[in-house]
Amino acid sequence: MLAIVVLSHAATAPPSWAEQGDRQLGAARRAVLDGRVEEALELLARLLSERPESGEVLLWMGHALRRSGDPRAAAQQYLQAIRLDPENAGAFVALGDMQSDAGDLPSALDYYDRAIAVAPDFPLGYRKAAGIEVQMVLHRNAIEHLNQYLEMRPGDIVAMSLLGMEQYLDEDLDAAVATMERVVELDPDHVRGHFGLGMALADRPDEYARALVHLETAAAGDPGNAMALYLIGRIRASQGELEPALEALQASLAIDSEQPDAHYRIALVYARLRDQEAARVHQARFQELAHARDSEEELYRRIGLLREAASVAITSADLAAVRAVAEELAQLVPDDLDVLMVQARMALAGDEPSTGLHTTDRALQLYPDQWEAHYLHGLLLHRADRSDEALGFLERAIELNSMHDPGYAALGNAFMALLDPAAALAAYQSAVTLQPTTPAHYLNLATAYGALGRSELEARALATHRRLLAEQ
Repeated sequence: MLAIVVLSHAATAPPSWAEQGDRQLGAARRAVLDGRVEEALELLARLLSERPESGEVLLWMGHALRRSGDPRAAAQQYLQAIRLDPENAGAFVALGDMQSDAGDLPSALDYYDRAIAVAPDFPLGYRKAAGIEVQMVLHRNAIEHLNQYLEMRPGDIVAMSLLGMEQYLDEDLDAAVATMERVVELDPDHVRGHFGLGMALADRPDEYARALVHLETAAAGDPGNAMALYLIGRIRASQGELEPALEALQASLAIDSEQPDAHYRIALVYARLRDQEAARVHQARFQELAHARDSEEELYRRIGLLREAASVAITSADLAAVRAVAEELAQLVPDDLDVLMVQARMALAGDEPSTGLHTTDRALQLYPDQWEAHYLHGLLLHRADRSDEALGFLERAIELNSMHDPGYAALGNAFMALLDPAAALAAYQSAVTLQPTTPAHYLNLATAYGALGRSELEARALATHRRLLAEQ
């Protein structure tokens, strides 16, 4: 009887503060996930007033602010969560997601790697890192991270299928076949799994029969898969089945007429069917597309080298060389964003704001939501003593990439030029928050503090500036 009394008393006792907090946080999480942003912000603000040093509350406040359309404030919450808890993997992942959204893939990958480092048992870090590495064509790295992820989440068919594709692209056919066989074993209706397995087996003449089974399954499940149809046609042609090969290749080209290899294969089929005119047409188209593909690959190789050269150019000779290459490439690809951005950077470095503004104007017409184009346009306006016009572009650059500390520094400089040190101070503080080891940020802080008459804080900022310079 006593036990019953005790249990009854425990059930009716008021919940502890911690239990109430956890209950409120759970409600806030559900509100964020359900898209009830205002409710989530209200709940989380109340929790933060009670638990200002809770990394978990700060993390979800960041999520809520992102959902509300305020990425700048969200970034501040995530960074504060990391300061309070340096092993907050969720905050690192969230910052990586923000960099990914801004198109800064290397920075996104760095944050995901940091999430993995502080929480090696947290599977999402590996999955996110692999997704970026796939985009960056880092097959080996993506394979490693996907394998680590699948050790913790062995039933994730989507990740397994992606792993098989990466193994195929890395030319590890044995591994690709084994992985894709596992995918279709776990999910016999997985269309991408059948396609991946068929594609890998299509590189093995002794496995053509199996390859056709899986490729035809993939084509039936995804009638718009031009590559599956091309591979079917290629295999049928190699087996002497010319009419089925012709049908598959025609279907593939009907979906995507810009496939050089499909034109080459169908030209061979027409030649064997003694239709020389059709063979000639497709052979000519193959040569045209193959030449264009080779030229495009060479062009993008040169653009990649240009980006690298621009990132390390220091001397006037370096800058002149980069500019010359950029101008040459601009004649070939006048709408390429990378080339336009290099041209704008060179104009900035050469103190030619009018030239740079012409370039960034064009970039913004073509890519109105590209953060770097807004950033460089704002810098160039500031350099041209048009800081009032620069503000809007710099603010927009920060909205599009809230993790770019030079953007805040540039915004602060524009405010200082407009004699608004209070606004400049807020921008400089954001830059310091994002990158606390950059000496120049503290020099900017000192300048703003001095303009505001806050001499003690000015001296502290200058001391930090000198210390960081000495440590470099």
